[in-house]
Amino acid sequence: MLQEDEELAVEIGKERKDKKNNLKQGFRANWIQISVLVYILITLGSLFGIERTLLPLMAEPVFGVTSNLQILLFVVTFGLSKAIANGLAGTFSDIFGRKLLVILGTLLSIPVSIIILIAIWKLQYWVIVSIANLCLGASQGFAASAIVLMLIEILGKSKRGIAVGLLECTIYVSMSIWSFLAVLFNSNYIPFMIGLIIASSGFVFSFLAKDTMKFVKLESDIEDNNDEPMNDVLDLNGILDDEDNLYEEDFDESFGDLDYNQEDDDNNTNNKEKETQKEQDGINQDALMGEENESHLLHKILQSNKINFIPSNIKQTFSSYFHEFMSSILFCIKNKQVLTCTIGGITNNMKDGIAWGILPNFFTKDWSVTKGYVAFLLLVYPLSWGILQLFTGILSDKLGRKIFLTIGFYLQSLSFILLTLVPFVITMFYLRFAIWVIVCFNIGLGTAFVYPVLQAAISDETPAATRGKIIGVYRFCRDMGYVIGAIAGGIISDFISNTGCLVFIAICLGVSGSLFVLFFKNHENNDQQNNDQQENGNGLI
Repeated sequence: MLQEDEELAVEIGKERKDKKNNLKQGFRANWIQISVLVYILITLGSLFGIERTLLPLMAEPVFGVTSNLQILLFVVTFGLSKAIANGLAGTFSDIFGRKLLVILGTLLSIPVSIIILIAIWKLQYWVIVSIANLCLGASQGFAASAIVLMLIEILGKSKRGIAVGLLECTIYVSMSIWSFLAVLFNSNYIPFMIGLIIASSGFVFSFLAKDTMKFVKLESDIEDNNDEPMNDVLDLNGILDDEDNLYEEDFDESFGDLDYNQEDDDNNTNNKEKETQKEQDGINQDALMGEENESHLLHKILQSNKINFIPSNIKQTFSSYFHEFMSSILFCIKNKQVLTCTIGGITNNMKDGIAWGILPNFFTKDWSVTKGYVAFLLLVYPLSWGILQLFTGILSDKLGRKIFLTIGFYLQSLSFILLTLVPFVITMFYLRFAIWVIVCFNIGLGTAFVYPVLQAAISDETPAATRGKIIGVYRFCRDMGYVIGAIAGGIISDFISNTGCLVFIAICLGVSGSLFVLFFKNHENNDQQNNDQQENGNGLI
């Protein structure tokens, strides 16, 4: 009867394998799901854009705040909450699924506009705006972290750059458009009322998203080259203790000692045969119960052998979350590729935090540029970033990550130097403005070269089963760059000048580019052939 038990396990494995083979990755097979996720990203980016230009310009006339360090407090709270949310999102999404994080993130975006409107109408305290940005940062952290994982898993391993580029393109194009439109309304209230409507629609759409954990299991099985049916049965979470001997040794322990001594006397033989027959009859009876039999069989195997797999949601404790988070941090530190990318991500967000809080005042206060022109300059930088990074993500899949990361950081560094030098060299306003537009475009281009590629490079170094945790740690560290950049930028601009602050970030960007030249190597993608086969077999386009 042991042979029949093995046949039963084989049938279960084949059934699961058939279900996995029905999963299809790619745009064509999942265009509805991708459309839902893209709309949610549009709502997140739009709300972000509405406050990105308005709040720095409102700080002094509406709230009476003159210190750059105090103004940048709202960037600090945004970066801190987003970093924490990113750090938690990776682990939570691996345990509870991606969809729950998307719902939570979109829910947290709704109070942002309400709190800011209250601050403008009644309270007029800048700290209230900073509190609103706690919600905005957490919203971006939870929702965007989960969505980028969903897009990576939907599109497949060979299109990670496309997935990340699509996410960042959607967020930052919508952000740039609304950062420009918000100024054109010439009102402090209407843009945030519109933001409330947009955020609410994103929350509604989050319930239409479908979780992608089934793709994670599929990819884990492919990575492990698990072709044996019995392993398909047991590999509930992609973790097996002893794949070679698991069936031969553990299956026997689960159902009793089916082997008996042929040299025993007849009585002992008959007793053991009766016990064996009872267990076999039990298995045959279970076999008639369909799905219940599968669960029963797996439960008995796992219970008897104490296989170490990821605990259920109920049994998972906060201590284990902390342990997994710290393990992911150690991985990021020990892996030279990941560490270099993490430092680059921190530097890039330092730059964005300074650009967010300092550039509006640099143009308006230092060089007397009117709001309309400032809005256009602040449109060019994120718009070029948002559109172009979709293509840089795709090209990095084909040409390698290093060339984009190196050129991107050096281009940004040079652009910030030129940004500060132009007004000292050129006095004619329209010529100066035209050159500033080109420089802002190049800052966006440099950001597009690095922003999606950094995250795709992190994905190259991490297996599917732990990708959520590692990317969560990376995004945590990266968004702490907002905090570091806002504090350092505020201090430098208050005690030196806005120009000195921009020179400081130019130096930091140049150092990051040099780190990629010295320490980063393109990932050896040995999976390309397997990816091509997967595309042919699973409908990936």
